[in-house]
Amino acid sequence: ITVERAELIYVTGEVGRKGGIELGERESMSILQVLTMSGGANNGADLRKTRILRPVLDTSRRAEIQVDVTRILDGKDSDLPLLANDVLYVPRDRKSGVWTKVALYAIPLIPTFILLSIR
Repeated sequence: ITVERAELIYVTGEVGRKGGIELGERESMSILQVLTMSGGANNGADLRKTRILRPVLDTSRRAEIQVDVTRILDGKDSDLPLLANDVLYVPRDRKSGVWTKVALYAIPLIPTFILLSIR
């Protein structure tokens, strides 16, 4: 009995489930298929700056391919194939991260400001 090694595509960043997705018998999967299988993008994701990190043959380096997933979802760009050992990275939207931190610190202070303004 021989068992072939499973070929994987890796997903990381602002997605529901980080990890590897098995290609099975396929040679590739589309970005949207992989995003769907990984639970979709989180609320804080910046889909405009998604990157594919693709291994460069016979080296330990990876080529970086920037993809605007929002354009794919809008039907303006074609969905790209992800190959074995590709890494799909969905970064955090820096703007939403800043506002989340502001809200975490500012909202608890609102009652204090109200009490101080009444006095």
